[in-house]
Amino acid sequence: MVYCYQGDLDAIAEYHSLKLVGDVLLGRFRWLRRPSTAGYVYLKLDSKNRRFGGWCPQDYALPDGIEALPHHPEYLEHMTWIRQNPAPPWPEWAEGYFEALGDE
Repeated sequence: MVYCYQGDLDAIAEYHSLKLVGDVLLGRFRWLRRPSTAGYVYLKLDSKNRRFGGWCPQDYALPDGIEALPHHPEYLEHMTWIRQNPAPPWPEWAEGYFEALGDE
């Protein structure tokens, strides 16, 4: 899942290896232009339109693996996702990303 930061005009990173465990989304991320910048993400469903949680760099030694991340908020840079309703049209960078996936 690719994303941009606060409406930037270009994709900056992608989430991957995502898994849903109950109402918690766990996974990894990496920056597209600098893949060595990577880490873990944790997002908990707060409501139908909101998730909250955070991310941490991959070089943090997570006790007990990624599944333990929700129990260690001290590792997290906090973030909140809010669903946009109605959803805006796909930006050009997203169209390009999806087209590139089709070429693989």
